[in-house]
Formats: sequence, C-alpha cells, structure tokens
Amino acid sequence: MFPLVVHLSTAALTYLATAAFARFLHGVDATLWTAWLPVGVWSYLAVPLMLRLMDELKDADIDRALFSDRPLPSGKVRESDIRYSLVLVILLFVGANAGNGLTLAAALMLTGYALLMFKRFFAEQAHRRSLPLTLATHNPIVPMSLCYGFFLFAAEQGVPFSSLDWPSIALFVVMLWMPFLGWEISRKIRAPEDEDDYVTYSRLLGRGGAIAVMCTVQLLGVAAAGGVCLANGAPWWLPALPGLVWLVGLWAGVRFVRQPVTAHARLRPFAEAFVVASILSPLLAFGSWLV
Repeated sequence: MFPLVVHLSTAALTYLATAAFARFLHGVDATLWTAWLPVGVWSYLAVPLMLRLMDELKDADIDRALFSDRPLPSGKVRESDIRYSLVLVILLFVGANAGNGLTLAAALMLTGYALLMFKRFFAEQAHRRSLPLTLATHNPIVPMSLCYGFFLFAAEQGVPFSSLDWPSIALFVVMLWMPFLGWEISRKIRAPEDEDDYVTYSRLLGRGGAIAVMCTVQLLGVAAAGGVCLANGAPWWLPALPGLVWLVGLWAGVRFVRQPVTAHARLRPFAEAFVVASILSPLLAFGSWLV
C-alpha cells in the first residue's frame, strides 16, 4: 500500500523543487548539500507514510468488507504492527525537525492536523456519509506539507520568516497542490459496471462531472505555474510541461466520458504523469540554484 521507491522519489523531487524555487525566489545562492537535505527528504516522506498508516487503521472495517486482500484484513500485518510503526514514524519526524524552532513548529502542526484527520475531526459519521466533506477536511494536509519546505528554507538560510515572499510561495504551493488533488479524484473514478458500495466521485457527480472537476483542478495548477512566471520572470516552460501533460489527461478524460468502459476509466496513470510533470518543471526551471 506504500511503494517505497515511488514515495521516496516523490519526496526527494518535491523537496528539491521546493528548495530550488525558494533559492531562486529569494536570491539565495547557497549549497543544498547540508545536514538539512536528509531532514527535508525524510519529512516529505514521513507525512504521507504517517497518513498511510493512519488510513490502514481508520479504514479497517471498510477494507474488511470491500478489500479483503489488503494487508490488515488479509492478515499480512497485525494492527499492533501498524500502531507501533505509526508511533515510530511520528517520533522520527518530529525528532528530525527538533533542531530548529521553525521546523519543529511545522512538524508539530502537520502531526497535529494528521491526528485530527485520524479522528475524522471528531465527526466520524458525517465524514463517512460525505466524500466531499472528507476531501475538504483531509486534503489541506497537502498544501500544509508543501509549505514545510519554506519553513526549512528559512531555518537553513537564516532568512526571517516574515520576509519570505508568501504571495509567490502561495502560487507555487497551488501549482503543486492541484496535481495531487487531481490524483486523489482520479483514483475514485470508475466505469459504471465497476461501481459497488465504495463511494466514488463518478457515482456522486456522474462520469462527466467527475472528469470536469479533475481536469479543472489540474488546470488551476497550470494556471498557478503561469502566475509564478508572470510574477517572477520564471522560465516559460514552468507551465508548458504540465500543460502538455494536462492536455493528454484531458483527452483520456473525454475518451472515458464518451466510452465509459473499465479500460478507459483508468485515469490514475494520467494523473500521476501530471504530478511528475508538475514536480519536474520547477526543477528544470530553477535547478541551477541547487549548487
């Protein structure tokens, strides 16, 4: 449920993209090869790992009913294994960031929000009944996690937190947040013959509505990349690469709407390609600042 190579690669690339943009934005020509590098990569890995472990526990009853082959209901792991692993990840995440007040505050904020998600914000039945409510309350952990890299940058370089260019940072965060949001929607879109008791966006919104929402949030990410270019004179290919990949995903979405069969409902690979393109584009645009 948590392929390490995929998530470690995503964590490393996301941290590098954030570090490169932060250096470009604030004119800091400083080496990346410091003790903060493993802290940043680990932190970007630890948050989704923490959430995955929490999901295994809080969705155990759903998995037993609908996904009996998953690790916990199939008996491949025990609940105690997951709980011990979760505690260890939290301790290592917070501990790795304890050397500076800014990074410690960010780690505690993210951990606290994740624990609220674990408890479904103390409104379990309301969240179980509403997939949009769950998305609205749970997905903000993504932009919060993306902001972590700028806390680390300020701590690493001794830049006053208040002097960071937050309007441009907000555009950058949206640029990376929307691809992850689109991916979250894509994995809950199914062909009509594949729908079951599991709540999906295609069942709630219809296949056309689900595709429209997915493509719209992705397009907002491309638009935010364009905003970063206009506001900061960034290279034009910052929005161009994800924009091209978005067009391919749009084609796949239209194909599914026109021919709603199982093969065409597999939109997750297209959403994942858009995530990769959105992370790689700032590395291509600002990579020269990573010395």
